[in-house]
Amino acid sequence: MSVENVLTRRIRVLNEIQIADTTDRDPRFSYQGSVNWALAERWVLRSVAGFSKEEPRFHSFTFAST
Repeated sequence: MSVENVLTRRIRVLNEIQIADTTDRDPRFSYQGSVNWALAERWVLRSVAGFSKEEPRFHSFTFAST
């Protein structure tokens, strides 16, 4: 499921939630959020953060900027 919001003329936010159900494994829950910020007419800064969780012991975190 994804939800995208335009907060201002220059800022856009995207939130995504995913559930993956694989045979013989516990479900994996993932979230990713990103922000696009138009710094100028041809310059955009994009930041992304996310995490995934699958029991019994899998946790991952991601961060990026472009």
